[in-house]
Amino acid sequence: LKYKHNDIESLEKQLKKCDPDKVKLIVSDSVFSMEGDVANIKEIVRLAKQYNASIMIDEAHGIGVFGEGGRGLCHAEGVADDVDLIMGTFSKSFASLALIHLHGLHHPGLDSCGAQSPRNHADRA
Repeated sequence: LKYKHNDIESLEKQLKKCDPDKVKLIVSDSVFSMEGDVANIKEIVRLAKQYNASIMIDEAHGIGVFGEGGRGLCHAEGVADDVDLIMGTFSKSFASLALIHLHGLHHPGLDSCGAQSPRNHADRA
């Protein structure tokens, strides 16, 4: 079942339709790349506990930006231990770490090869 974008009430409405004893997986991004809005991770965790569901959070845009050491929004919100699967990618914020390293070399051909995440840019300042 699908729920409306970043809408906790819509998610709960869908969870109410599910058999309490069946396997349920709530899937969400932590940070939505198109508009940059942030998921209400704490409410997702609350609903998952209430309706006996598992959680998978895609931290592709949250890792490197949120939380201590850039660990992501789940860690920043203090619910990482309540999330069953946290996934990410090496093509988003992790890739910007390599770019910073390359920028540190001051190679003229690499100075404009990509953008840095806000957190990584701030760490260089």
